[in-house]
Amino acid sequence: SFLWLAFITHNFIANAKQLIFAETTLVDTGMKELVKHVGNIRALVGIISIPIMRYSNLNKFEITGKLLSDLKKSESFNAKDEPYKNLVIIFIHPYVMDAVHSYYNKYLKESPVVNPNDIKIINIEKDKAAYYTYLLTVEATPYIGPHNTIGVDHITLKVKPYNEVSIEKFQHIESFPIAPGWQEIIKKWPPK
Repeated sequence: SFLWLAFITHNFIANAKQLIFAETTLVDTGMKELVKHVGNIRALVGIISIPIMRYSNLNKFEITGKLLSDLKKSESFNAKDEPYKNLVIIFIHPYVMDAVHSYYNKYLKESPVVNPNDIKIINIEKDKAAYYTYLLTVEATPYIGPHNTIGVDHITLKVKPYNEVSIEKFQHIESFPIAPGWQEIIKKWPPK
């Protein structure tokens, strides 16, 4: 069972590396080298610990030298930072999808989709009451059919150690008309 876990872990990290670092120079970095350079920083993804964060002497968390609070400022990212932002989005994507499904289920017969590309990080702040707990606010733009955007939503997630993620707040910001070919999926529209 240990060998199975070792092989699964290696395969998971290799596949995640291909997906997350596809457009960067890190895609060709060997496993040993990758772990050596980023092994001092951690975040939980699924059941595997993936390195992305480290504690700085500024009493804030950093991602490759940038303050974690800079994640909310998309202009502060350069190509080198993009994989780390994408890793956070990939980690929270299933929780965002669940929140969107729960909200729009009252209004539509079919659940809209939110791609990782349709999620923007708005804010990250450390929960002052809990160690290693963060409140992460994102903007999601769900769509139906061939990318017919139906709304803009702000979702706040509480992220705790050991993969504990909960939806703290769901705020529907804006509704868009449902495309003519999709009217049959409406229960009641627009959301209030």
